[in-house]
Amino acid sequence: MMKKVTTVFQFVAICFLVVTYDNFSMNLPVAVKIENENVILTEIKNDLKTLKADKDKIPELAQAVYIAHQSTGLNPKLITALMKTESNFKINAIGPANRTHIRYKGLMQTPTATLEFSDVDILHGARILKQKLEISNNDLRTALALYKGGNNPTAYRQADNVLAIYMKL
Repeated sequence: MMKKVTTVFQFVAICFLVVTYDNFSMNLPVAVKIENENVILTEIKNDLKTLKADKDKIPELAQAVYIAHQSTGLNPKLITALMKTESNFKINAIGPANRTHIRYKGLMQTPTATLEFSDVDILHGARILKQKLEISNNDLRTALALYKGGNNPTAYRQADNVLAIYMKL
């Protein structure tokens, strides 16, 4: 009799663990992937083609730009234009050391780029730009100059380059 009770108890315990694990695993966060093509995503892909991004990377870059756009509210054309000027769409781009010996890297040329995850790098760069917009009272040219290195003539020339590409898109 005791052996039957132990066996039933073990069975119930295993069932409980399976159900608990299933509930737990269903609540874990997962990467977002946009399955359905939408107008914005199609337009981002077209912009990337226009700017001569690597055709094999366009789907990945487009999804990453779309996610950054959704998260920050920034225009995807602006994010794409900034990425073009920062890295020419090269995920492993590494800039020269600046006066503080920091080397900016990745698609958006940030100091903390992963060089592996385009969605993380693009979102990080978009959030930095969003912060620069807040600092500059939504003055886009100034925000871009701040992103590009500060309040100096070189940074403003680089900001103007981003704006020119943005306006063409």
